[in-house]
Amino acid sequence: MRLPWLASALLLFALLAAVGADAAGTSAVNWAVSGGGPGVDDADGVGTDANGRIVISGGFEGANADVFATAYGKRGRVLWTRHYGGPGADQAFDNDVDRRGDAAITGSFNNTVNFGGPVLVSRGANLPRYGDAFLLKLGRGGRTKWVRQIGGSGSDGGDEVAIGPHRNIHVIGDANGPVTFTPSTTLPPTGGRDAWAARYRPDGDLVWARSLGGTGEQQSHGISADYDGKTLVTGEFQGTSQFGSVRLDSAGARPDVFIAKLDRLGRVRWAKRFGDGDREIGRGIDADSKGRVYFSGEFQGTLQLGSTTLTSAGSDDMFLAKATSAGRVLWAISMGGAGAETGPEVETDPAGNSYLTATFSGTARVGDQTLTTTGARGAFVAKVSPAGRVLWVVQSTDSGFATLGELSLGPDVVNVLGRFGGAMRFGPFALTSAGSTDYFLAQLKR
Repeated sequence: MRLPWLASALLLFALLAAVGADAAGTSAVNWAVSGGGPGVDDADGVGTDANGRIVISGGFEGANADVFATAYGKRGRVLWTRHYGGPGADQAFDNDVDRRGDAAITGSFNNTVNFGGPVLVSRGANLPRYGDAFLLKLGRGGRTKWVRQIGGSGSDGGDEVAIGPHRNIHVIGDANGPVTFTPSTTLPPTGGRDAWAARYRPDGDLVWARSLGGTGEQQSHGISADYDGKTLVTGEFQGTSQFGSVRLDSAGARPDVFIAKLDRLGRVRWAKRFGDGDREIGRGIDADSKGRVYFSGEFQGTLQLGSTTLTSAGSDDMFLAKATSAGRVLWAISMGGAGAETGPEVETDPAGNSYLTATFSGTARVGDQTLTTTGARGAFVAKVSPAGRVLWVVQSTDSGFATLGELSLGPDVVNVLGRFGGAMRFGPFALTSAGSTDYFLAQLKR
C-alpha cells in the first residue's frame, strides 16, 4: 500500500538535499542533508561504494510503517528512491553497499510485502511487528535483483548486514522460534530469544546459517567481515549462550557483551564475554587490514576489558576496545558523562583508525573534549587512532533532539546517518525537519 503523501515526500528529499549542498563548507563537514515527510521517519542503514555513492535505508510511518531506500551522489544529490510495503509494519534496519554499487538491505516485515518480486507472506503471521526477516539486494540503479525471506512461526528480524570480500553478504538477526532460511535449512530454537548469523553469495545462494543461541536470551547488534572473509559478530546475552563449542555464561541477571569470530564455513573459532552484574551491550564490530578487531558498546558501573577496568560516569557510558585477531583485548577507552549515552556504532579503516557515532544527554567527555547539549539528546561522530587516542569530534548543535546511529566509510570521507526533530545544525549546515522526526545524512573528511 502506497501512502498518499509519498510522491511529495520524494520531492522533499531532493529539495532538502539541495538546501544542504549549497551551504558554506567547513574543514570537517563537507555537507549535510535531511529527508522525511509529515510523520515519523527513521533511517537506520548506510553504505558507500568505491566511487563514493551512498545508499541509505529505513522506515517511515503514515497509515502503516513501510520501507524506503535512497541513493545519494556527490554533495548529497538524490539519485533514486524506492518504497516497499504492505498492510503490516515493515522496517529496514541496516544496509551495506558493495564495490559495484549493489546494496544489501535487511529488516523485518509482517503480513505481506512486495519488494519488487514475488509477494512475501510472513510465516510469523500478523504479529504486531517483526513477523519475518528479509534480505533484499538492489542493483546500482535501485532495481530489485533478489530478496530472501528468513523466519518461522515466531517473531524474527534482520538486525545488521555487512558485505565482505568477493561481495559475499553477512547478515545477523534474532528470533524467538525456529528460523527457516531455505526449504532445507531451518535452525531450531534453543530457548528464549536466539541470535543467528548467515552468509550469502552475491547471487543470493545461502552459504551457511548458524544459531548463536542457548537457554538464555540473546540479541544481535553488529556484524562485519574481516579482510579474508571471516565473520565477526557482537551483541548482548543473558544466562547461558552456546557459540559452537564455546559456552558463555553471563555474570548476572542483566545482559553481558558477546563478541565472536566465525570462519568462512560458519564454524565458531572463538567467542568472548565481557561484563559484570550491571547492563553491558555490544553494539558495533569491525576489523582492520591485519585482522585486529575493534568493538564498541554501552556499559554501566565498571567493565573489565583485558587489563583495563572502565568506570562509567553516569547511568550508561560508551566503550571502544581493540583486540587481536584471536580476541585478546589490547586496549579499551570509555566515553560519557552523568547522563545516558547510547551507541556507538564503529567502522575501521585499513590502517586501524576507528570512527564512531553515538548519542548523549547533558554533557559527555570524549577524549579531551567535553560535549554539551541543551536538548534532550545530542549526537556526535569521533575518530580514534589505532592506539586509542581521540583525534577529532563533531557534534550536532541547536537541536532539541538528535541521534546518530550508523556510519560508513567512503574514499577519504566518513558518512554518518541520524535522526532529529525540529531544527538542528551539523557543522555549518542548518536543517529543519518536515515532521515529528526526520533523518539526516552528513559527510565528513576523515
